[in-house]
Amino acid sequence: MEETMGRNKIDGYTRTRKRAHRWSNLHIVVVLSLFVCLLIGYKHFSLLRDGYIPLSTVLEKQSFQKISDGQYKKKIGDLSYSLLIDIDKNSVTKAGYHFDIRNNIQHFLWMDYLSADKIEEIFNVQVSLNGIFVDVQNIEFSQHQWTEKFPNLIAHAGGTYREKSYNTFYTNSLEALQQNYSMGHRVFEMDFYLTSDGKMAAVHDWNQFGYMNGLALSSDEWKNFQTFGSPVTDSRFTTMLIGDVLDQMLINKDMFLVTDTKSFEVSEQEVIHQFTEIYNEAMKRSPELLSRIIPQIYNQTMYTTLKKVYDFSNVIYTLYVSPDSPEQVIEFVANNPSIKVVTIPLNHGGYFNSEFFNNLHALDKKIYTHTIHTYDELTKYSAFGIDGFYTGLLLPSDMERFKSLN
Repeated sequence: MEETMGRNKIDGYTRTRKRAHRWSNLHIVVVLSLFVCLLIGYKHFSLLRDGYIPLSTVLEKQSFQKISDGQYKKKIGDLSYSLLIDIDKNSVTKAGYHFDIRNNIQHFLWMDYLSADKIEEIFNVQVSLNGIFVDVQNIEFSQHQWTEKFPNLIAHAGGTYREKSYNTFYTNSLEALQQNYSMGHRVFEMDFYLTSDGKMAAVHDWNQFGYMNGLALSSDEWKNFQTFGSPVTDSRFTTMLIGDVLDQMLINKDMFLVTDTKSFEVSEQEVIHQFTEIYNEAMKRSPELLSRIIPQIYNQTMYTTLKKVYDFSNVIYTLYVSPDSPEQVIEFVANNPSIKVVTIPLNHGGYFNSEFFNNLHALDKKIYTHTIHTYDELTKYSAFGIDGFYTGLLLPSDMERFKSLN
């Protein structure tokens, strides 16, 4: 009996040791797990503190649907576009617009973090932290903010399309938009003419483009036409109607459109038709687009006509066919706060002088000129008091470099 009791004691002691060992192991596992969680949390919050945002959070908040690894899509109304994220090549491609992320990405465990400024550039959002949570809001612009937020360059005719063999001007094409936006431009001047069926085509004119006979193509013909530029080369480009341009502005919520409708060549009724078409196409997509459409007017009468269609918050008065004297221009723009920019042709005898420039600046107006392509021209005309430029070849990085020297 004593032997049995001894064995029971030993067995009890052994069970107790095993239970203690199990509890000890569990304790170690719990402590290690907490330590790992703390390390992960510390690294995560350190990245947030340093301005890096989980890419997955932004994609979710911006309603991107994952198709496969690195491939996403998004729908805005009837518009659908793709997003390709190539971590190996440090690049993001949004609907044909390219972004280099090599200096803006951090990796931690299975997650990719992008710097907040690159998130804002790609997705056109404002990112903020609310404690441990990331808040993402679509970017918004106040009146005339486009003249302050971006380098004072307007990409002429959608910007020049660059190839190894040549530079092609006046394409007003999708490819020009995509290339120049990817190189930093955000404000685009584009030419528009009515098609034979009354739609607005992005084309410089029907004499040098289309069938080059002065006759307007129909909207269907233009959409199926592979356009060219100046000089004419073997390259062909994707044509657009105003709706296609507005679709690109839906994708890129920091893209602004300056219209060149050559409205001085047509009747008041046709001007109304032109801008009614622009207005209707914008309203089909989003009323917000109207705040990023900047009509150019060519005379005071057109301003009155424009307001019959819509009271655009941003308007440019371009003077290359204006009948106004400098004094009349000053009086007119002083009384119309929607006009922030006055555009003057290079070396125009009546307007290109310091007195006129000083009077415009005294009204807090900005002076732009067209069209320049070289850094030499940028420095030369900036010294005259010009604030901004329409350009085919200069890039925002050129303007930023120039301003950093002053």
